[in-house]
Formats: sequence, structure tokens, C-alpha cells
Amino acid sequence: MKIPKQFQLGGVKWTVEETSPLMGAMGASFVGKALIQVDSTYDKQIKEQIFLHELVHAILFAMGKTATDHDEVFVDGFATFLHQYLTTAK
Repeated sequence: MKIPKQFQLGGVKWTVEETSPLMGAMGASFVGKALIQVDSTYDKQIKEQIFLHELVHAILFAMGKTATDHDEVFVDGFATFLHQYLTTAK
């Protein structure tokens, strides 16, 4: 799969940056900036999973959930299965 540079959620244009290093994180979502950052030092598959993890956070923000409403176990599991689907669908 390809990590996009930009996408829209609910009419808001989000930007995706691959950057390094991220202090203590593999990725981050900044709802106020509509920005996702992915640590560029990881291999392709890991960066894809990091992006999808942060995308799930962005979707939850777009649905009106605050950061305290985000269940990391759910977010990580959903992103992992989404990655598997996107990379194996024929």
C-alpha cells in the first residue's frame, strides 16, 4: 500500500509527513493541525501500520471523539487488521 501525502476526512484536509526522529513515538496525530507524522526510520510495512494506526485516531477525531475516548488496544487492533486487508485483497 502507499502512504498518502494528503487525504480528507469530513471536509478537512489532513497532511501526512514521514519524519525522524519522533520523540518517544513511532507516529503521532495532531487534530488541531490535521497532521499525521510517521517515523521514517522504520521499514515500509511498519510505516504502513503506523500510518493506519494514526489514521484510525484521525477518523475517531473526525467522529467527534476526544483523545481520552481513544482505546489504544482497539486502535492498534483495527489498524493491524486494516493493514492486512489492504495488503492482501485481490
